[in-house]
Amino acid sequence: MLKRRSQCRMHNAKCRSIETARKIAFDIGHFAFCIATISLSNLVERVHPTSHTLWHGTRKWQGVMAVPQIGDRLGQYEILSSIGAGGMGRVYRARDTRLRRDVAIKMLAPERAQEPEMRARFEREARSIAALTHPGIVAVYDLGTADDLPFIVMECLVGTNLRERLAAGALPYSQTVEVITQVADALAAAHAAGIVHRDLKPENVFLTRSGSVKILDFGLARRSFGSGESRDTSLTAPNMFVGTLRYMSPEQARGQTPTVASDVFALGLLLYELTTGHYAFNSDSVVGLLHAVVHDIPIRPSRLNPAIPSLLETLTLQMLEKDHNHRPSAAEVAVRLRNMTCGSETAVDHQSQATGPNHIVGRVNEREALRSAYSAACAGRSGLVSVAGEPGIGKTTLVDEFLVELATSRTPCLIGRGRCSEAVATPEAYLPILEALEALVRAGGEPVQRALKQLAPTWHVQVAPLGLENSSADRMRLDVRSVSQQRVKREIRAFFEEVSRQTAVILFLDDMHWADAATVDLLAYITGCFETMRLLIITTHRVSELLLAGRPLARLLLDLQAKGVARDLPLPFLEHADVERYFDLVFPGHKFPRAFAMLVHSRTEGSPLFIASMLADLRDRGVIRHDPEWRLSNEMSAIERELPASVRSMIQRRLDQLSNEDLRLLRVASVQGLHFDATVVSEAAERSAVEVEEQLEALERVHSLVRLVEERELPDGTVTARYQFVHVLYQNALHASLMPARRSAISAAIARSLYAHHARQMGPVASRIAFLFESAREFRLAAHAYCVAAQHAAQLVAHREAAALARRGLAAVQSLADTPDRAEQELTLLVTLGVALLITEGYASVEGKRTYMRARELCRALENRSELFLVLWGLWSYYISVADHAVALELARELVTMAERGRPQDRVRAGWAYGTTLLFLGDPAAALQHLEWGLESYHEDDDRIDRHLYGHDAGITCRCFAAWARWFTGQPAQAAEEVERACQAAATLSHPQSLAFALLLSAIVHQACGDVGRTLARATEARNIAEREALPQFREWSSVVLGWAQARQGRIDEGYALATAALDALHQLGSMVARPYFCALHAEILAPNYPLQAIELLDEALAQAIRSRECHYQSEILRLKGEIVAASGDTTAARRVLTEAIDVATAQGSVAVAERARKSFSRLRDEIGSDSGRPQSIGNAAATDEPARRGC
Repeated sequence: MLKRRSQCRMHNAKCRSIETARKIAFDIGHFAFCIATISLSNLVERVHPTSHTLWHGTRKWQGVMAVPQIGDRLGQYEILSSIGAGGMGRVYRARDTRLRRDVAIKMLAPERAQEPEMRARFEREARSIAALTHPGIVAVYDLGTADDLPFIVMECLVGTNLRERLAAGALPYSQTVEVITQVADALAAAHAAGIVHRDLKPENVFLTRSGSVKILDFGLARRSFGSGESRDTSLTAPNMFVGTLRYMSPEQARGQTPTVASDVFALGLLLYELTTGHYAFNSDSVVGLLHAVVHDIPIRPSRLNPAIPSLLETLTLQMLEKDHNHRPSAAEVAVRLRNMTCGSETAVDHQSQATGPNHIVGRVNEREALRSAYSAACAGRSGLVSVAGEPGIGKTTLVDEFLVELATSRTPCLIGRGRCSEAVATPEAYLPILEALEALVRAGGEPVQRALKQLAPTWHVQVAPLGLENSSADRMRLDVRSVSQQRVKREIRAFFEEVSRQTAVILFLDDMHWADAATVDLLAYITGCFETMRLLIITTHRVSELLLAGRPLARLLLDLQAKGVARDLPLPFLEHADVERYFDLVFPGHKFPRAFAMLVHSRTEGSPLFIASMLADLRDRGVIRHDPEWRLSNEMSAIERELPASVRSMIQRRLDQLSNEDLRLLRVASVQGLHFDATVVSEAAERSAVEVEEQLEALERVHSLVRLVEERELPDGTVTARYQFVHVLYQNALHASLMPARRSAISAAIARSLYAHHARQMGPVASRIAFLFESAREFRLAAHAYCVAAQHAAQLVAHREAAALARRGLAAVQSLADTPDRAEQELTLLVTLGVALLITEGYASVEGKRTYMRARELCRALENRSELFLVLWGLWSYYISVADHAVALELARELVTMAERGRPQDRVRAGWAYGTTLLFLGDPAAALQHLEWGLESYHEDDDRIDRHLYGHDAGITCRCFAAWARWFTGQPAQAAEEVERACQAAATLSHPQSLAFALLLSAIVHQACGDVGRTLARATEARNIAEREALPQFREWSSVVLGWAQARQGRIDEGYALATAALDALHQLGSMVARPYFCALHAEILAPNYPLQAIELLDEALAQAIRSRECHYQSEILRLKGEIVAASGDTTAARRVLTEAIDVATAQGSVAVAERARKSFSRLRDEIGSDSGRPQSIGNAAATDEPARRGC
């Protein structure tokens, strides 16, 4: 990726070669004298390769004069050895014979000693160092002369310089921060004494064996002067270079007088080099290097070393600001580095930070709560912490600073971050989870990706779809089409269990007030499995948004808090003392009046975003300035009048400071959203991607309005920089400032760019693209994208989200002209919606009926037979569910006709539809015939392709209904065996709808066979699966059967309550299929204690059977009624009812029910002692085929 990035920069350089040439030509006046000194520079390079010090003009070498030898004495100092040599002289190790200590003696080179200017410079170094007393600056003991050669006696150090240490390998991160902190401390002391070093470089930073750090070689140091002081310019002529070329600041490269900010720039170069392993500016020539220092923006450190914390990167880039006024002081650098390493209180979100890096105040208890939660997770006590607050309060800050704290302390953990989006009205299914998984894969590398692929293939396909081999990808996507919600959950649980076994895992899910229902449901599942993981989930949300109706997260948080696995962490506004502390961190050593903090707190009410933005604005406008301390340039009364009244007006003021070009670019970016891609924005703005990236880098560096999130590769292979606005309020303000026509045009351009880049894998971003096209009123493209988004959601088993997206697509279609293309789009959306409705609302959904009715109309108008079969099946599902068996029979016959000329899997479903309808109509023999016809064409691999469209495995369903039909025809043993085989097959499919159906029919068959134990077990299993998978009809159907089994075991009250509630729920769902059967079971529960109510219920069941022609259980209902009537003593009525039961069962060919009715009749006859034979009507009924005689 970095290679591609480099190629982009090379391409940019070529494109702008003429402009670069002009700049070099313009600046060459500043650098011309350098050409005259190149030969001298090269000579010094050969003598001392790491020294690039330049002198003004060229001079002749004076020849080598006598130098001290080992054993010589310079007064009280005895020379012991030579330590090294440099451009100005040589350093010796010596013994102070008077004080009996080792010292270092630096002697000016003989050839330099003849030059008054060099002697003066050498003596100035001694005086400069002697004026400083600081542990980070080498101490000076004496200044003397020997044979007209001046020397300095200094502290003798044991260790190595930074350059030599780096040659042995990179410093650890913690040591890097410590070294730079100590150097910053030493520089701050020098600057406070009015001394500028002017030649800071690795060779001049010494690492002692004791671990302390010392700054060496103040040979170029000079006093800095206030405005009222005179200055000696004889030692530094105008346009004279002072310092080492590679570590010069822009002002030094221009020949301007170095300042304390020049030392900070050099320190920033050291920090950049230590953290990345690269020098910030590179060129093959002196002039090119000088030009780069003055003009080029260094590559962001995190692109060279992704492990660099964002706070450290921000500080580094601020130290390398071209404008010396924008660099922090050395003292500020030291303070900020210590805050990063030791941790401090948090307040202001870096996304809401306008003055640079995070300066954290307040939030002590909240930070400690996060630390405690993480420690608990590491110990196996997983939990969820929900950070709550309004926009700009610092929610994301708090979490970000906690995560940075973990990173800088090198605490082993995996961090996955995701964010919900408000970009579209319909949330994207699992968006924050998918983003977090992607981040975990990036952070954990190959082991985490392997675990995801092996344990959670459904998720792996979504997170890394383009990283798979084609054959593997195709196979996995085929499996995903038939995936279940339970499988999705089991996979994610297995993945987190595995990765958290090695190290604790943190999931940071931002802006969860916009979470979709699928994400919240998954969170509920994960939190229910906490005991098997080491996982900390941190969420943020806005309280006001969460309280809105329909936000699914609110109830979950309350439930989890009640269970003790979640904690709410509300963030209050900052106190006045926090504002004062913030001043001390951002403006160290400031001289602000105390009333200023009170004014800022009063005006902002303690809003961190408002505070940060206000102070940044005051600093940018010069109201707060550093000269040389931080002060206010205006009177308090004038400042108070200028302060904005609200955070939004403050934001607008900051935006008003931008150039028109910057505003245009950011407005385009705001249309893509809080996060945006530089490549996409450049295409929408019709500009070069490289130019846009450079402009965004400047906007981040100068205005702190955006920040780079990552560099990523789009699905088509394009490498882009991904940015985000520092706060959503900035994005909202920019988006709101667009005129409608302009917003529409930009939306279309952004959508087209995203469409092009994601064409290979559009699903994850399809809803965003759809929303943008919809905003641009390009409804045809919007409808297509909504359809893709809905299908993608369905693949992830987010069927409610799929239905919502399909509805949005249908609304877009309504705005199109009535053409065949529109009809095709509408049909695809209707089919997608219909499938989602069947799963989420049940087969009796009225919206589902309307959806499929319209789809059938379009199929016939378009002569689209490929979709017609599915549409007819959807309609059949509705009519069979509402027990309109006449219409269901017509549709089933149409399905059979189509299937005879269609695919084998269509014949399975047609057999299922026709056989089931005939069974309910009371013809079990014919039903069994058609179900077996369907089963002849069943192949599991074929069925898996379409299983997600029909909700069940067709073969399993056919086999289950065949088993029930077989029981009716008098084959109970075969029926029980067949339904058990169906359960076993369903258990291997990982398809919960099919398994729930098989278990339900197994319970029904075992109930018919009188096996109470197996009925109870199978009904319980079916109900549990239906509960987990949110299958409402299956839950209620299995509940009625379970209630019957409980009552038969003596738990009558429990069984009655369960069955009663289930029948009421089915009525609410509009599900009437098999209602006579379920009412009969309910009546059996009531009969022992409430016979009259049981008879009423059976009469209701008979009436329902007659109305719907659902006759398959009519004879059993009559038999039950006859037995209850007989028990009441009305034997005449009982004989009549039982005779009718025998007649109906015999006419239907329901051998099992007829046999039951005969046994009931025989018992009644035995009880009353009657010698009457079998009713005459039995023979007549068996001989007729009239529907009336068959029951209904």
